[in-house]
Amino acid sequence: MKSSLGRFSSVSGVLTNYNNATDIGVNLLPEYTAFDPGVKRYRPKFIVSEQPSSDRTYLQRRVDWQIARAYGMSRQVRALVDSWTDASGSPWYLNYQVPVTMPLLKIPEKTLLLITEISFILDENGTHTELLLAPRQAYLPEPLVLQRIDPDIAPA
Repeated sequence: MKSSLGRFSSVSGVLTNYNNATDIGVNLLPEYTAFDPGVKRYRPKFIVSEQPSSDRTYLQRRVDWQIARAYGMSRQVRALVDSWTDASGSPWYLNYQVPVTMPLLKIPEKTLLLITEISFILDENGTHTELLLAPRQAYLPEPLVLQRIDPDIAPA
């Protein structure tokens, strides 16, 4: 299912200064902007870096991740299949990529989608599995900056 929910025409990342108690030296201008070509109308988003790092490469990775995640989450597909197992006889597993072809939904032939949710169904019509599929970009981990802790000041 295609949706523009959560997608923005541009995502801009803003770094803040360590000293936010004063107005001196606070940087409120975007340091990095990425654009989503799939969003036609003007719909910007600004992200203030939640990390206490002034690393512009982290900010770039964070903004690119936001665009990729929004794209992936907006392209989720629910499919009902006839069996609890795949073609090889193995049960369906989370986090496996499966080739999907759905011309009605404009999904090209053998597009790899990630299985993100599984519901096994047993009813009067037999056994079925409902799969929630999404592009893998939707579930890549968010970039983080791990802060080093000095062992002399860390709690014991």
